Order: sequence, then structure tokens, then C-alpha cells
Amino acid sequence: MWRERAEAIADLPEPEVPDRSLSYRRAADGTMLGRFVFDPALAAEFERAVGTAATWEGEHDRRSAKTREADALFDVFAFFNLNHDRDGTPRHRPHVEVTLDANVLAQESCCGSTVDGDRLPASTTDTYLCDAWLQRIMMSGLAPLDIGRASRSVPLDMFRAVAQRDGGCRYPGCDRKVAWCHAHHVTFWRHGGVTALDNLVLLCSRHHI
Repeated sequence: MWRERAEAIADLPEPEVPDRSLSYRRAADGTMLGRFVFDPALAAEFERAVGTAATWEGEHDRRSAKTREADALFDVFAFFNLNHDRDGTPRHRPHVEVTLDANVLAQESCCGSTVDGDRLPASTTDTYLCDAWLQRIMMSGLAPLDIGRASRSVPLDMFRAVAQRDGGCRYPGCDRKVAWCHAHHVTFWRHGGVTALDNLVLLCSRHHI
């Protein structure tokens, strides 16, 4: 009986390939433009995900509906990057490499760049520095002289302690749970802020900017 059922499943016709496409590109200012075509199944999943992630923070929330939906999509992507089961940091953080010149770390506007050469604004750079693996590389021109030992800005055990204390995003009016959150340095790490419980607070992906 098992063999008959297995053979029956194997003899099923090939499933129809859905009409799905996605194209995107980066603009000169770092923003992304794109176009997508979703079949009904993907469209339903898309609407469900955006609807689940979308938030309205009461009468003081001045975001338009379009902005709230874009923020929801940001949360969906950030949630996956925080919680997927592939290679990454202990919390499966997104593997985004940011390069910084040590001479600009103390500056008010500290912009980094990705390995592809895309510039990141200071706010985005600070967000990545809050909870990441940090590795020092000494350079001579284009040649690396020394690769220092990597260190973690917020150890996993300390993140768990902050999560136990805060229980989720601490931004006023936000109810995002721990799985959506990053450990944020109240006094930025690059400004001398220490990685200690009294200088850390949980913020969700949207409010950690």
C-alpha cells in the first residue's frame, strides 16, 4: 500500500509554475526602486504578512497608510533576518558587512559602507554597531596588515538579560515582542557608551533607527 501511494504521488503531473517576478535596483542616494508581479497565492501571503506586521500607534501616529505598510514590510524582513535558522551570529543576525574608517568613529556623522561600496547613512551605521560582531583590520594602503580578533558588542547572555528585563520594545506605545527587537546602546557604542545593562534597551527594528 505504501509503495502504491508513493508511486501515485510520483506520477502526479508537474505543478504549474506560478507567474511571479521581482526586480529591483539601488538609486544613487541608496534608496531602492522595484517592480513585482505576484500570483494569487503569493499575493495572499504578502497581504497577510503586511497586515500582521502593520501597526497604528494611536492618534499621535502621523504616518500615512502607505508609510505604515512600508514600515510593516521592513519589519517582516528584519524579523526574518533576526530569527532565521541559517548561518549567522548566535541570534542569526543578518550578515551585512559594514566597513568603517577608525578615524571617523568619533565624528558626529559616521557613515559606513557595505562590501559592495554602497554608502550607509550615519543612523544606519549606528544601528548596526549596537549589536554586531566587530572585527579590527589594520590596513596599509589596500593591503591588510593584521586582522584582529572579532568581538561581540552585545553578548548573547547580556541580550537575554535585557530581554528578560524589558520584555519587548520600550519605545512608547510599541508592543513588539522580544523576537522583533535589537539591543540598543542608549549612549552610542562609538561615542564611548559601554555594553552594560544600564546602557542597553530593547527597541524593535522600526524604532531602532
